[in-house]
Amino acid sequence: MGRIGRFDAGLESECRDFVVEALAKELRSEWVKEALRATGRESIRERLLPATFTVWLVILLGLFRRVSYANLLEKLVGSRWVTMRWADASPPASSAVTAARDRLGVEPMRHLWRRSACEWARSSPGLMFHGRRVQAVDGSTFKTPDTEENRKHFGKPGASRGRAAYLQMRATLLVDLGPRLVIAERHGRYSACEIQLARELLSEIPVGSLTLMDRHFLAYDFLWDLRTSGREFLVRVPRNIKQRLIKRRDRAMPLWKWRFHGITGARVRISASTADHWLLRIPESACRRNRR
Repeated sequence: MGRIGRFDAGLESECRDFVVEALAKELRSEWVKEALRATGRESIRERLLPATFTVWLVILLGLFRRVSYANLLEKLVGSRWVTMRWADASPPASSAVTAARDRLGVEPMRHLWRRSACEWARSSPGLMFHGRRVQAVDGSTFKTPDTEENRKHFGKPGASRGRAAYLQMRATLLVDLGPRLVIAERHGRYSACEIQLARELLSEIPVGSLTLMDRHFLAYDFLWDLRTSGREFLVRVPRNIKQRLIKRRDRAMPLWKWRFHGITGARVRISASTADHWLLRIPESACRRNRR
């Protein structure tokens, strides 16, 4: 038990050589200061772990998830910031890191993520298809700390026997496929529906873009809102959708008439402002698979 929380020189030796300044080339210090200023988390007095440094530390905790607080702090020894601030270059205790994270909170990190994602996506040429920037929407699940607050908010997934081991949250992500950046996300309880979270992302999908989705996002109202707002999409469809060939202008992209009523599990909601069918161009390979 005496070794818990102590620095182990042999742990994760392959990632020993780095300094926090190496990240500053891409994650600008002015963005960090702006995030702290906008959320009211700027340090008022001098600390061993001021807010600006705690932001960097939280980022490193995400990058080196298997490294303990003590080992991560030890890796920072030798950096310019540590040499200037820590007496004798000795890192603070792990309890000081916990207190610093609590003071920082979530909002500065959320603000910094949104700012950096926006800037990085804007500076990237992106993946283009016929003049449209290609995005993707997909869902996933993530583990969360096992706390009473998280247990009430996110819940646990089902299990065939007993209870699940970990709390999980469900998230739907909007990804810019050129730089492979998550530029927006919505998350909720594990029992939340991915398509409902995707509806909340609709306003953040860039107008004029092409969005790729799998068949779990085949919801008529969602796709209708995408199309009528100037956002193109490409989505997989299940075999149980009724289709009828209307015109074969060219072999590669024939025109098909698709009816969306009665799709099992598609959560279709038809309103008076939407039609009961669409004329869509379907890649020939997909048409062949559906006819089998």
